[in-house]
Amino acid sequence: MMRRHVNRLRWLGCLVLALWAAGAQAQLRTYILGERAEPWSEGGGLVEPVRNIGRTFSARLDTGNVPEDDIEFVARPGWISPRFFDGQTNIASLVIDSPGRVRAPNSQNISRALLNQQLEGIVNGDHDIAYERKPTTFVPEMPAFGIWIILDFGRQVGVNRLRFYPRNTVEATPQTPFENDFLRGFELWINPEITNSAEGRPDVLVERRPNNDDAVVEIDIDPRYVRLIKLRSLTETPFEIDELEVIGSGYMGRGTWFSDLIDLGGPATVGPVRWRERVVGEEAFSSTQVRVRTGDDDTPLLFKQRGAALDPFDPNPPGFTEVDAETYWSLDITERGEVVDDVDHWSAWKTVDNGGLIGGRLPRQFVQFEIGFAGRIADTRQLDWLQFDYLQPPIADTLRAEVFPRRAPVERRATFRYAVQLRRNGDILGFDELEVDTTVPVENIRDVTVNDIPVPFEVAYARDDAFRLLLPLIDGDGDVLEFAFDLPVFRFGTTFSGRVVNSRFDRVPQRLEAGNANDFGPGDHDDLSNLFVSIPEERIGKLVGTIALSDKVITPNGDGINDDVHVQFNLLQLVDVAPVRFEVFDLAGRRVANLDLGERSLGPADFRWDGTGSDGRLLTPGTYVWRLLVAADAFDEEHLGILAVAY
Repeated sequence: MMRRHVNRLRWLGCLVLALWAAGAQAQLRTYILGERAEPWSEGGGLVEPVRNIGRTFSARLDTGNVPEDDIEFVARPGWISPRFFDGQTNIASLVIDSPGRVRAPNSQNISRALLNQQLEGIVNGDHDIAYERKPTTFVPEMPAFGIWIILDFGRQVGVNRLRFYPRNTVEATPQTPFENDFLRGFELWINPEITNSAEGRPDVLVERRPNNDDAVVEIDIDPRYVRLIKLRSLTETPFEIDELEVIGSGYMGRGTWFSDLIDLGGPATVGPVRWRERVVGEEAFSSTQVRVRTGDDDTPLLFKQRGAALDPFDPNPPGFTEVDAETYWSLDITERGEVVDDVDHWSAWKTVDNGGLIGGRLPRQFVQFEIGFAGRIADTRQLDWLQFDYLQPPIADTLRAEVFPRRAPVERRATFRYAVQLRRNGDILGFDELEVDTTVPVENIRDVTVNDIPVPFEVAYARDDAFRLLLPLIDGDGDVLEFAFDLPVFRFGTTFSGRVVNSRFDRVPQRLEAGNANDFGPGDHDDLSNLFVSIPEERIGKLVGTIALSDKVITPNGDGINDDVHVQFNLLQLVDVAPVRFEVFDLAGRRVANLDLGERSLGPADFRWDGTGSDGRLLTPGTYVWRLLVAADAFDEEHLGILAVAY
């Protein structure tokens, strides 16, 4: 471990006093979503979520936590998951509410109002109203053949059975004795998506009965996801349908839950977000995605009033002004402009890992979560709770960081300079620890300064993936921490991201934002300030760097001299581990040795081969071809060479 030669005890006492003074008024709180604190069903806060689900010229707000009613709160009490259907419940009524709909596109000789009433009546359980294709005194012509009834759920739902019938059959309705007016011929089609045969999404025929004798038609299907259900008549005989029942099965394929706007009471440093989830069914076929956005106020939308415009369809004419929501909805529709996200005071939605830090600008006062589920009928995820710690006052109001230079050679040790600038607008805690992410162990951390003045420090650890520095408290507005370190680069786009910690509250780090933190002199352009390091273009896309063999001839005779070959190489570009294999072939192309080197990560790698073949015996003297193979997710890469065996 690298250490600065200072006695930390000399400044530790001063540091403790400073931390106590800074942290005396600090509060570390924990926020929990879930039944033990803020119930899922209540949204987790007091400020309703709000989203614009309309279009440019027809803004429409949604303030629900479950916009499409696709989240389940009771299948496992206290947990949330995609909505579950028990295989016995009629779910046809889901098409009434957005994003679903029910329609009969080629129904003629019927008013739109009456048609809509009848179509709603066949899915809402009202046995007094039916969809009718029967002539009357006032409408003597009511064609029945080829009529379509289409249920569109607007998303995929699990289905295992369908049933339809006229009145006075399943439910006794003596006042409407039309049990013989059943559909005498039909086709039933389904589709898990919007129909588009040209793009490979044709409807699937489930049942065809040109001569149907059943007043109550029941059709069982293997449980599957369905979005569209299409019933087509194949008869000229007048008919009616009392109810078209759709029996739901299993978990919905997708579900989304939005939290309320969570008010932290003021700008706060937010710690790692954690949650507890349970896998139902096979893990590989389901997932959970948690996204977060942060804001300065409780109004994530901007409402715009149109000014005078020559083009009435221009959403933002010259002179448009921002107004509050109440004013906007009181305007004539011709005066309403766009309703858009407030990108100045709210961040974009960003995915957060379980145990990871929130992206976007922090600290902020408001936090909102979006939890998305994906799975199959029998495979899903359930969430018990989600929680995070937060700290007030924050560690800093702004923390910008950059690394220099921003381009480095591959496979060779390079020297980098790193800077962090702290800004404060009011009370903050400051930081006394810094952690920086790396891809390989760092070397020779040195020249640690604050505002160009050397300060004592210690290296708490230097692992393969990160290093941490212990520092004096840094809390002044405009304070700049700077230091140098050595590191070889093995990947294009190596990013030295980082976070700081106040050791009094080490559970809540604050993430560094890439930006202009310091002037590093010639070649440092402010608009290029970043934590990203590139490599020469000719090395981009290569998985293996220089390969070095200790000798091209091995003599495995046990005398201790050249008994094996030592192979050293660098693995480049990898973002995850990749299997590596070393193979040896004779000149006839037969593989005689096969070494599985296991899964290797980015950076230096090496192994030894002692001349033993796949059969465990030493190879006979001669010339051989070796192959080094790396199998990454994106592509494989192989390298060949010559090696001789002699005695």
